[in-house]
Amino acid sequence: MKGQNQVVFRPFTEKDFEALAALFAQQWCSELNDEAARLASQIDICTYLAETDWSLLAQHPQTGAVLGAALLHQGGAPHERWLARKQELLAEARANKGLFGDVMRDISVIDEEAALGAEYVASGQVGCEAELKLLIVSPAAQGLGVGWRLFGGAKAQVAEAGCRGFFLLTDDSCDVSFYEHKKLLRMETRRINAVEAPCPPTESGPQGEGFNMYVYAQEVR
Repeated sequence: MKGQNQVVFRPFTEKDFEALAALFAQQWCSELNDEAARLASQIDICTYLAETDWSLLAQHPQTGAVLGAALLHQGGAPHERWLARKQELLAEARANKGLFGDVMRDISVIDEEAALGAEYVASGQVGCEAELKLLIVSPAAQGLGVGWRLFGGAKAQVAEAGCRGFFLLTDDSCDVSFYEHKKLLRMETRRINAVEAPCPPTESGPQGEGFNMYVYAQEVR
């Protein structure tokens, strides 16, 4: 696609951390105040990065702005530096009594996601060998083919690594039609209590009524 030629694609580096977390906050922590959103999003990104062994980041060629990213886990050992960074951020959140409850309610979504992902891996179903931990695209990149390029890169990496398939977790706050269009299969659905893990308002999952979390999977060979 023409738009893809206007975007730089490269691996994630540590210097991208704050920009990627800020994009995550914009997309999924908008119901929090700025400081709570910063802490929650950085904790969430640390959680993903701790299990990431392949990455692809989209960057604006002139401004350097992060336009999206794909983070993939293929069974590698956890990265201690990101686990340590997560603990530092959690300590910062605990020190601020006014923010801690909001931060923990937000990151509880990631805890639910991790639990469902572990159950899926243990089940041995389609794609359990690799997990697409994060696929995020900035609204500023709409129409540039960034999401397709990031997803395609991750899928190609799964095949190159010799995995038979991969899975991902998503929920009602995301456009699940993208994955269905890419012919992923919906393997699991779990209802999440809104009291435990509030979700931004969406047509299918309004805040205050809970939301659905899904496992999608696909074979690549």
